[in-house]
Amino acid sequence: MRTLATLCLAVLLAACGGDRTDSNDGGAEPAAPSKAVRAATIANEIAANPDNAEAILKEHGMTEAEFEALMFEIAEDEALSEAYEKARGG
Repeated sequence: MRTLATLCLAVLLAACGGDRTDSNDGGAEPAAPSKAVRAATIANEIAANPDNAEAILKEHGMTEAEFEALMFEIAEDEALSEAYEKARGG
């Protein structure tokens, strides 16, 4: 689970850094922000109670591998990264 916490932190740091433009080209899918919000909700719960990370993931219907894949998807997409950062409280 330490890997999972490290991954969450890496995505958050990636979302906070880098040059960004404030363009809104409307290219994001309507479901895209909900992916980021879901990931942020899970990450916040894990951050608050890291010893129960596996149970938290199961509660949200995800495996560690699925959550990790979602975090990589978010990290690769600027709009998702921004939505994730906002949802994490940043």
